[in-house]
Amino acid sequence: MESENLEKVAQRLTVLRGSAIDDDDTQIKIATTLLRLPDDVREKTTAEVLFVFCSFEGELLTMDSPVVISRDEFDAVGTHYITRTTKPVIMLNFNDNTHKCKENSIAHEIAHFILGHHKKEKLDGTEEKKADDLSKKWGFARAYERS
Repeated sequence: MESENLEKVAQRLTVLRGSAIDDDDTQIKIATTLLRLPDDVREKTTAEVLFVFCSFEGELLTMDSPVVISRDEFDAVGTHYITRTTKPVIMLNFNDNTHKCKENSIAHEIAHFILGHHKKEKLDGTEEKKADDLSKKWGFARAYERS
């Protein structure tokens, strides 16, 4: 595979952008994180995942019907975004996170995707640990503290 750089990876991302000031920064953080992942994981993620920048915490889900995301969720007022997708969706919000914390969270959510958690009908409670274990294997810190 041809050597990838930050700009190439960022251009291949599928992103639903909000009105947040750091949208460009968040897209670069995703691309930076993807460059640290194995090639097959990066390829699968850029080909299959829709990233959504919003005002609530990171989450992986699948949308298979029209979804309305209000501008309130993007820190603005008055308009709605409507999207139809069957892609897995990773929703990201990084209002107060540091650069490394953002990368760890992105890797954690991508791990959920790679592990197929978005396809499960019922979660068994082990998904967070499994996603953290995989992201740690990729060289990232755990996204969630354990007691």
